[in-house]
Amino acid sequence: MNLGQLTILQECILLAVFVPFAIFSMKENLSLDFLWAGLCLHGAAFFIFRPEMLKWLACPAQAPLSAKTVPCALP
Repeated sequence: MNLGQLTILQECILLAVFVPFAIFSMKENLSLDFLWAGLCLHGAAFFIFRPEMLKWLACPAQAPLSAKTVPCALP
């Protein structure tokens, strides 16, 4: 992973933890701002991880959680 991917992943985890904490513990009102922030981060995660996803789609055996480690012949 590169620095950009780590940063986006950190923000996604932070939002997934902080939003329920803010709503249930801090009694914040649920607003559309939480939704928009989540959608923006999901979009950022998609675009920052897209090169790896395309490699994994072309050769599923090279995916990080793949049980097989068979080399693929990429065109």
